[in-house]
Amino acid sequence: MHIAHLVCKFPPYRGGMGAVAFEEAARLSELGHEVTVFTLDQKEKLDPTKINFKIKYLKAFPKCCGWVKNWV
Repeated sequence: MHIAHLVCKFPPYRGGMGAVAFEEAARLSELGHEVTVFTLDQKEKLDPTKINFKIKYLKAFPKCCGWVKNWV
């Protein structure tokens, strides 16, 4: 099964729902599921050779554009 987790913070950031998503991703991938975590780009990142699931770092949506203000 393909599983996606979407979280705003992810380890090595400590605590919160990122830590829960990490544990779920690790355990589900150990059971044979293909897991991908989508999170915001951050300075510190996990070493991909030490985990058995994928992490996709996304750029934050810029708030500087005029048309974005109409959506918020």
